[in-house]
Amino acid sequence: MLKELKGSEAEFDSCINGKTSPHTGDLYEMVYPAGNETEQDTAYDFTYQYDEKFHSADDITIHTENSAADESIFVYRDSFGINLHPFLAQSYGNACFSRNMPYRLTAVTEEQPDVLLVELVERNLNWLLERAPEMPAPERTVVPAADTGTSAKAQRKDSRMEGTFCLTGDLSGQRVDDDSPIYILAETGTYEASPCGEGTQPFTAYFPQNVREQQLKAAFLSDGEWVFCALAD
Repeated sequence: MLKELKGSEAEFDSCINGKTSPHTGDLYEMVYPAGNETEQDTAYDFTYQYDEKFHSADDITIHTENSAADESIFVYRDSFGINLHPFLAQSYGNACFSRNMPYRLTAVTEEQPDVLLVELVERNLNWLLERAPEMPAPERTVVPAADTGTSAKAQRKDSRMEGTFCLTGDLSGQRVDDDSPIYILAETGTYEASPCGEGTQPFTAYFPQNVREQQLKAAFLSDGEWVFCALAD
């Protein structure tokens, strides 16, 4: 992976200290909940440093620095990142590892990394369709759309992001092209929603609070043409 990211082979042999580090993985604990065997991992003397907020590899957010390396990386990870993160921390001057799910993309904006990496165990790939990333809905150019004369259900909910609310709904009753983006038409602008959430044709978007009381519509491509439907709470 580091060869693809940095263009050179990763070399960690010089950091091996000749010892082993006992480790019990979460998959082992799932399959053998009463088991007490450990896996003897190779131990390394890495030179990166954790920031003062670090407690353990299970922290929701981890920051590291390594003055001997360059570039920065931001990693969304799950429990597999426990064994993975030390090698990435050693390879980058600055690294941030986040276990937040849904992904809070505002954190990436704050960090401004050179590399963004998502590590997600295969059995949870469906989360990418069900759990919309937390980010302000990007503004888009107004599209000329015809009124379908129909409506779709949507909910307006509070958001963890300050100054925003969350709009989520399902267009399953509409004829939406497979490759169509979903735009939300507000009185003050046009925004793109994430095609994630509950239902067969879900969408989720985060808007400024001043949009909360506005009349909203969903625009999408149907047979290659832009159309829109009303959104009903």
